[in-house]
Amino acid sequence: MDPRALRYGRYMVAAHVGLIRVRHLPNFNEIYERATAEWNAHGPRQPAADQVEKFYEEIDKYCSQENPTPEQSVMAVHAGIGATIWMAQYAFGSEPGERTRLVKQGNDFGSEWVRKLLELDNTVQSLWQKPIRYQQADGNIAECTIIDYGTCTSYRFPDGKYYTVVHANDGKEVKYTMDDMQSILEKRIE
Repeated sequence: MDPRALRYGRYMVAAHVGLIRVRHLPNFNEIYERATAEWNAHGPRQPAADQVEKFYEEIDKYCSQENPTPEQSVMAVHAGIGATIWMAQYAFGSEPGERTRLVKQGNDFGSEWVRKLLELDNTVQSLWQKPIRYQQADGNIAECTIIDYGTCTSYRFPDGKYYTVVHANDGKEVKYTMDDMQSILEKRIE
């Protein structure tokens, strides 16, 4: 994949994750208004030709923060969307075919990530509070039950999602990231 398209796709994902982290909050409108005012006052603007790398560095700061506040998550949405729009209009060259190819590659990357996220959510909902048997790395069979899942802004959960599981062997509750939960489900024994 062209590195420019990959950057474009990652910015799409960052915007989506930023939204996941905050859309459920009861004071979302207040957070959105504060963050948008901050973004409008201080967010990066369309760069001059010799400032493109600096622009990307600024966007990256917004899109890759660990443990972002809700306001920072909204600013990541603005950064990701703003950057993808700018890239599609200016960074992918003036040749329409090339621009279309790069946007498609970036969209495909971002869409695949979002598809996996939605697919995981659907699987988790169907297995909610039901025993899940899976094969561990050592070859042993383990059993766990999903007792909670949702969104959060903790740095431990960079994709904004968590899954709380109770393990049958010791009764311990463990919070897993999206990647961890996906790994368990991929090793599921039905």
